[in-house]
Amino acid sequence: MASRFRACNAWHPAMIAQKSKYALRALLALARAGPGETVQIGTIAAREAIPKKFLEQSCSTSNMPASW
Repeated sequence: MASRFRACNAWHPAMIAQKSKYALRALLALARAGPGETVQIGTIAAREAIPKKFLEQSCSTSNMPASW
């Protein structure tokens, strides 16, 4: 009897949560910035179509571990 379910080894964009997509886009935007270049949250939000509120919450120091 053949299995009704097929193993899925392929990656599909729908498998990543929206917040993760925002975070990846923000990291790529920061990586594209030159060394020592400051990029404002509002600029990243506008260029990458990421909610500014998401970036503000993600970048707040209260979200970072004490060891950072």
